[in-house]
Amino acid sequence: MVSREDSILEEKRRRGRVYSGLAMRRTDHIFCWLILWLVLLGAVPSLSTAKEFEGKKIILSIKECIDLALKRNMDIIVERINPRIMEMEIIKEKSAFDPLFTMEVKNNKSINRPTSIISGAGSGTWLGELLGFEENLEQEGFDFNTSITKKMITGGQCDLRFTNNRFKTNSFYQYSDKTYRSALTFSLRQPLLRSFGFDFNQTRIRIAFNNLDISADELKMKAVAVISELKETYFDVVATMEEMEVREQSLELAKNLLDRNQALVDAGRLAPIAILQAETGVASRKEGLLLAENTLKTAQDHLLKIIDLMDESSGEKKFIFPSDAPAFTEQEIDLNDSYQTAILNRPDFNRAKISLSNQELTFKSAKNQLLPKLDLSASYSLNGTDAHYRENVDSLSDGDTYSWEAGVYLEIPLGNRWAKSFYSQEKMKMRMAEIEFNDFKKKIFLEVKKAIRGVETNRERIKVTRSARILAEKKLKAEEGRFELGRSTTTDLLKFQEELSQAKSNENRALIDYQKSLIHWEAVTGQTFKKNGIEFVAS
Repeated sequence: MVSREDSILEEKRRRGRVYSGLAMRRTDHIFCWLILWLVLLGAVPSLSTAKEFEGKKIILSIKECIDLALKRNMDIIVERINPRIMEMEIIKEKSAFDPLFTMEVKNNKSINRPTSIISGAGSGTWLGELLGFEENLEQEGFDFNTSITKKMITGGQCDLRFTNNRFKTNSFYQYSDKTYRSALTFSLRQPLLRSFGFDFNQTRIRIAFNNLDISADELKMKAVAVISELKETYFDVVATMEEMEVREQSLELAKNLLDRNQALVDAGRLAPIAILQAETGVASRKEGLLLAENTLKTAQDHLLKIIDLMDESSGEKKFIFPSDAPAFTEQEIDLNDSYQTAILNRPDFNRAKISLSNQELTFKSAKNQLLPKLDLSASYSLNGTDAHYRENVDSLSDGDTYSWEAGVYLEIPLGNRWAKSFYSQEKMKMRMAEIEFNDFKKKIFLEVKKAIRGVETNRERIKVTRSARILAEKKLKAEEGRFELGRSTTTDLLKFQEELSQAKSNENRALIDYQKSLIHWEAVTGQTFKKNGIEFVAS
């Protein structure tokens, strides 16, 4: 049987162990127990107030880690740029309906030897000499034209043009040497069949708006992925720290056994081989502790990377000390409710719906191009002519001189193979998009079903592993009694100790896996933000 002195010694050692399981000095042990006590009382300050870096340790809750990740994670920061890019794309598409101002200024001059008296120049004939014709015909023109053109949302185009011309010549028949002509013209061309309508002409703008929503959904998907990965890694850190504590307890048991065997060998009650067996057990458990420590460092690095708290330039080593421990609360989850929640809240499902809408818009646009081209055109112009520019412009307001025209333009492609091929392509793409969308809904249902099964399985694992751990503790206690009576060997006792350690590790892993399965269920049902109290703004 275990002596009273051994019991007291074991109790002191048990109380001296630290939750973190790290090989620290006794002062560090006391400090960590103090921190844990403050955490349980809710006295640890939040990161936003006084919390920060206590040496190399950073004490963080899951909520604080999430808040840091949403602000600092590089993947989220990069993904936030895409909605801004899509906003610029909307402006680009809207710019197709911006008015266009044009201006033209040109000057020209020509000097020709006339070949006919009708030109009013040429002194080589008797009539030309009689009338005083110039030898060469000189003509000079100056044009100054402006216009404003705008594409309308109905598909039509309207123009307002103001044209000015100054014509100068030495022709005998010209009333004056300079003549000004001006015109103010309004024209309109409106499609009646192909390319007609608000829906057709806003297709690219609506797709651009949809793409903005898609980029926002992709940002939410990235945030969900980062939060889920962060929470899983956070619990991996907790699990590994728990594992190190289990390994330390196992190592402590092996050391105690070595001490007892040494005493029994010295007393002649055991063979020296028992010391070798106990030393082998100690060495094996030291190896397990080293492996657990390496796993913890890897998980810590991953967590620091997600939160972007690594500073490779300074060389400072940081250690996140989790203040939240995994809790086991049984949850009964309904499959149909979870599926409906996923359909309503999952950003990737909303993205799929918007993509289907984009394909439908493109399909309708292709269908419109099958129609013949039938355009209505009309124009009205006020004209002015005078030897002086001011009088020429003033005459425009009189309305005495004007011109107008109206008509229709019909275009029917013979065969129309391009439009038909384009329509057939988009029709097949539309069919593919509908099939993929329906298949995606089935995929979501299976993902939700699998996630619920994972929650239920891990929930039962916790119960089973807990029972196994209790049984392992009882078996070890019984084996220690047999060992004290000399009815068991060192090898047998080490085996039962290892079984207890494994049972504790299994229980710990089952609890962590249960938390991870809940995290996965939150993600596949679109409840990550809600369950973690996050008001996520996709901008």
